[in-house]
Amino acid sequence: MFLLLLLLLFSVALVNATEKRSRDALLTLRSGVSLKGTKWTVDGVEVDAYLGIPFAKPPVGDLRFAPPVEAELWKGQLDATQRPNTCWQYLFSGFDLANPAARVWVNNTRMSEDCLYLNVWVPANMPQDGKPLPVMVWIFGGGFFSGTSTLDVYDGKFLAAKEGVIVVSMQYRLGPFGFLYVDSKVEGNMGLLDQRLAL
Repeated sequence: MFLLLLLLLFSVALVNATEKRSRDALLTLRSGVSLKGTKWTVDGVEVDAYLGIPFAKPPVGDLRFAPPVEAELWKGQLDATQRPNTCWQYLFSGFDLANPAARVWVNNTRMSEDCLYLNVWVPANMPQDGKPLPVMVWIFGGGFFSGTSTLDVYDGKFLAAKEGVIVVSMQYRLGPFGFLYVDSKVEGNMGLLDQRLAL
């Protein structure tokens, strides 16, 4: 009951928040590569959003039922302005799509096996005292067979703006692609291994 109340209150706060996309956000990492994200303003607070950052090689072909393999560093600038693919999953038919409250839980990006990506939201105005900001990692639920980090209700820019934290969300393999056990060659729990690598 408490969680439902908390979700309701958070939803009301999100509805009342104003947001505006303003321009590109650019970030250069110590390794020399860079990210092009999007700068948002939420209730007067600027937040940089970097979406679709690969953390593992696409789990296709020989990697399909294998533990995740760390992604190679890209060269130049990565376009991190678009939400990543949703991992393959069973489409639950129990939602009444005529109901706007149900539509909020329906996948909003295309499904693909190439889905192991991070999304990061960073308050644009970092503290001047040199102290690092706290990091909140969000792992979506769904019983390990459905869900995606790309849903609007999981958009981290609101938390980043309101709470002054860096918000990170991740995609992980679901259903048989993430949790099938066959024998010692396919040991299962690939979805949990995806989460561990992302962390």
